[in-house]
Amino acid sequence: MYMNRIVSLLTIAFMVMCISVSCKKDADSPPPEPPEPVETQPAVLRPVTKTIGNNVDGYYEALPAMYHQTTKKYPLLIYFHGSGQIGGGSATDLQKLLNAGTAKVLGEKRFPPNFVVNGQNFSFIVLMPQFRGEPSNTDIKSFVDYAKANYRHDSSRVYLSGSSMGARNLTEFAATYPAEQTAIVPMAGALFYELNKKAKNIADYKVAAWLFHNENDRSISPSESLNFVNAVNSFSPAIPAKLTMFPPSDSPEGHDAWTVPTNPEYRENGKNIYEWMLQYKRQF
Repeated sequence: MYMNRIVSLLTIAFMVMCISVSCKKDADSPPPEPPEPVETQPAVLRPVTKTIGNNVDGYYEALPAMYHQTTKKYPLLIYFHGSGQIGGGSATDLQKLLNAGTAKVLGEKRFPPNFVVNGQNFSFIVLMPQFRGEPSNTDIKSFVDYAKANYRHDSSRVYLSGSSMGARNLTEFAATYPAEQTAIVPMAGALFYELNKKAKNIADYKVAAWLFHNENDRSISPSESLNFVNAVNSFSPAIPAKLTMFPPSDSPEGHDAWTVPTNPEYRENGKNIYEWMLQYKRQF
């Protein structure tokens, strides 16, 4: 009887000690991080006059509305314009960027503040540089480096898109520096020399590529996009390059293959180009 009482008291004491240690452990643990807020307001679009490298004197930035109220890192999308938007970075010249592509969608507030991909919420940082003339790889590298150094971005989610001249420039850049981006979406243009060597870089580094072109493009031949995609896929890449060839367009020279795909309402296989990009994350 006496021994049973001692055992009971020891058991109670052990339980109290365990509860005390558990409570202390819980008290010492940091509180769980609150979930990041989901963006519901349009991105904040503003022109920035700044010289970057030898060929950029300004750009447009579009930041998530709560960018400055959070510490999260965002996907980075850089959009490269065509020859019709070349300019010197002044306020007047920068307005040209808003005439086409993703920049136009942002200017018209049709760019969704939030994208849901694989159950996750994403909001983009979008940057749109204006070049004074056709950019070289060095010019593009200067801007990409600047963007990565100055914006709070997710380094595993860097995406490049562009139209016409910009499409040619970005495919050339991506093939030369394949580790710099996760996915590319060129529209109405692609690289066309040293094709196999550069296409192999895209395949080897698992750069996702979705190209667009019009069948009747008389400004830049649709064969550029077709040959590029075929060259990449000839290396049996882990992520096959894809091409959407639109039927003949009545746009000038049949060239505008960017207005449709940059519209977030345009989807293939359930995804617009922005959702398609977000499904890819670079593995370091």
